[in-house]
Amino acid sequence: MTDGSNDSDVSEDGVGVRLQSARERLGMSVTKAAERLHLDPAVVLALESENFGDLGAAVYVRGHLRHYAELVKESAPQLLALYNAAVQAGPPPDLTLMPHVRPANSLRGALVVTGLVVVIGVGLIGSIHWINLDLHPAATAAIASLPTAVSAPLAAPSIDTPPGPVSAPATATAPAAAGSAVPASAPAVVHTPKPPRTPVAEASVTLKFRSACWTEVYDAHGRQLYRAIGAAGDVANLQGPAPLRVIIGNYVEVDVEINDRRQAIPAEAQAGRKAEFLVTQQGELTPVRIVTTAGIKP
Repeated sequence: MTDGSNDSDVSEDGVGVRLQSARERLGMSVTKAAERLHLDPAVVLALESENFGDLGAAVYVRGHLRHYAELVKESAPQLLALYNAAVQAGPPPDLTLMPHVRPANSLRGALVVTGLVVVIGVGLIGSIHWINLDLHPAATAAIASLPTAVSAPLAAPSIDTPPGPVSAPATATAPAAAGSAVPASAPAVVHTPKPPRTPVAEASVTLKFRSACWTEVYDAHGRQLYRAIGAAGDVANLQGPAPLRVIIGNYVEVDVEINDRRQAIPAEAQAGRKAEFLVTQQGELTPVRIVTTAGIKP
């Protein structure tokens, strides 16, 4: 096969069929192809079965297709053209999910009904208020007399009045008449200070790539901090709320460092060439299944 990009040379076979056929012609197994590509075997099978949705964004799919095509001596431009055509075509739209436009008359009627309900509600509230005032005149009189219940000011002594003891000023603390609705003095308002906010625990990790390898890193809230195919020589310094969840497709090609010290990935976090572990706020690497959300071993 040639590596030309002429559309007339594109085979009618799909992307997956061409990759699988080319690999089998070379006598190469799925595991061997995955090792040569520094990928998980599941990624190779997803490419051959055209399950592109399992591989993340389109930029990652195109990168995998190009590297796989070069490995099995296939035409990378042709395979990318087939993939782009399939992506642009996409699934047919579901007409049952199309929004329905309400007629203008229906909307106008709904506004009129809402306005009538508001007017009737205001009228009922006003009627109930006036009826309550007519049935309880004592309460109305007590409320009207509240502004006059103020302590009398101390009168200035007259020039002709002989000196003598000054009587204490009268205050409005006399007991209220029976049946009056004069309220007692209002209690003092106490402002309770808010407790200090607990700082969020942070964790950090440094990833150094020796060759191409896909990697994903998430913080404790599920926010994505890193997702890419790291090239040889790339360095990623990541930090976020602890614990950090790290997924590496080929961990033997990536050095994991914390505070400039290389860390060994636990055996329980390894599955083939793939590794998945958590980085706690204490800087420890721990398998996912035995770590709590606070990053502390149970």
